[in-house]
Amino acid sequence: MNKNRKMDPLAEQIYRICVMSAIAAVAGFIWGANGVMIALAINVVMLGVEIVIEILSKPTKKTIGHIVITALCVVGIFVSSAYKRAKKEYDAIVNYTSTLACEEFLNNHTHLFRGRVLDLYLDCATEKGIFELDKFAEKYPHTTQGKDAADRATQIADEFYKQAEQADYTDSWERYCYQVPDKYLADAKERAERAELRDWGTDDAAWKTAQKRDELKYYEKYLDKYPDGAHRKGAKKGIIDIRVRNIKANSKAILPSATMISSNNSTIATQRITNNTGYTLTVLYSGKKQSYEFTIENKQTRTFNISTGSYHIAATVSNPCIGGSYRQEEFSGGVYSTLYFVKQESVIKP
Repeated sequence: MNKNRKMDPLAEQIYRICVMSAIAAVAGFIWGANGVMIALAINVVMLGVEIVIEILSKPTKKTIGHIVITALCVVGIFVSSAYKRAKKEYDAIVNYTSTLACEEFLNNHTHLFRGRVLDLYLDCATEKGIFELDKFAEKYPHTTQGKDAADRATQIADEFYKQAEQADYTDSWERYCYQVPDKYLADAKERAERAELRDWGTDDAAWKTAQKRDELKYYEKYLDKYPDGAHRKGAKKGIIDIRVRNIKANSKAILPSATMISSNNSTIATQRITNNTGYTLTVLYSGKKQSYEFTIENKQTRTFNISTGSYHIAATVSNPCIGGSYRQEEFSGGVYSTLYFVKQESVIKP
């Protein structure tokens, strides 16, 4: 056997590709994408030298093989560089996930880490809610994550619809229309119109709705729709009662008690209020049968008549940095005097 027989050129090229791939794989295992690029770059330099020498002497089929291998190495360097860049961006997204970052990554990289980034994007969209899920589903409709996003958006819309249907008020349907994209509206607008007509179409229906909801905005809505309505006094009382209730819940300041000047057997308790607060003063009396609202300018004294009985009393001034005050007091027939002033601790620090 001739030990000096040369290896077939094709076999030599295949052998060289295998060795080069093995070196690149080991370098990649040890140093990652940088190692692969270094190994391939070394091969490019070595092959380049050989190609130049062969061209200067006498090109052969072997030269063509070297050129092909060099081209493969260059492609490998570009692929490794793209992987390195994509990996860096992916790691940044993992550390700080946002829908904008995920969308930008998917626009820049069509294959690398795409599935993982879609999963991160889906989780982030789920946290943000139905609008982001719907946007995700429309942008990636043919992906598993896109179909999952569409299912999640539908489930959320169904839950919102059930909540609106259970309440079945105008504002519950209007809220549903704001909560979901247009594709999920179904008959919500029509049901909102029907609820509006049913709940607010007549004076009596509107008053029953306002009483049932017992919130400031519903009493105000009644007065807005029926300023001369049969229940306007009740609506005004409801507004005062709620305002007093809110001040009581949010204030720790206690109002000064009224001083009885004289008494009588009447059903009228006369209130003489002096305002030394430095601001315009508003005093609210919330009673079981009647409620009152009085406004007194600074440095003025005004007199008002209220029915005898127990009242929840709240007061506010025209300075929003000063919180309201509250107390409960019972009045019998007679004349009462109260001096209002502002204590330093009543000022709300911004």
